[in-house]
Amino acid sequence: IIRPVIDHPLTSGILSRAQKSVMKKDSLSYVESDYYLKMHRIQRGVAKLGSISPQTVSKIILKEYTTEDFEHPYYRMFMLLTTVFTFDVDTEYIRKTLKITEQAYPVYNSENTLEIRLKDNHEVLVNGEKYPIDDFKKVFFATYDKIGSETEINLYVSPMSPYGDFALIQSVIESYMYDVRNKEAQHSFNKVYEELRNSQKQQVIDAHPLHMIEIPNK
Repeated sequence: IIRPVIDHPLTSGILSRAQKSVMKKDSLSYVESDYYLKMHRIQRGVAKLGSISPQTVSKIILKEYTTEDFEHPYYRMFMLLTTVFTFDVDTEYIRKTLKITEQAYPVYNSENTLEIRLKDNHEVLVNGEKYPIDDFKKVFFATYDKIGSETEINLYVSPMSPYGDFALIQSVIESYMYDVRNKEAQHSFNKVYEELRNSQKQQVIDAHPLHMIEIPNK
């Protein structure tokens, strides 16, 4: 099973150097850069297709990348990590880019509700508090830990939110649920989650369900 990797020693160096390089640029040169224009076209292409998966994301990346791009280590790593981030191993994590309509969507509204609003500027609101997207993992784990298995998640997503941020939020939630269910499997059956029979897996899922509603957000 391939699980999303948020931090990894093999990629952290390249990411760090790329981030420092971008931070040295002024806003105008950044938005006119080849990198920014490519990422913007990829983002819009995925939003137009209406779904986020390794297949759809790879299709758009292959359309936008040139032969020279595949010789660049950052672009190669970007495609690899994007594929991993969008690789769903459980049907409950399969998501589509939501379309804005006039339809009323159900929401959770209880003391156990965790509200997540993905913005279009690499920020996220968690129960009204604003955080950089990079802090989401830490904030989500701490908030979910306080509520426990009764947590009900309202995830508000704009079709124009950066798909990388959307994929990161999915991977964080999946990673958290995997860890919780794995601990339950070891406690109840003395096995890791992947080694359980289907009926045992269902018992673990029933003990730690994922209650999440995704709502289109302008």
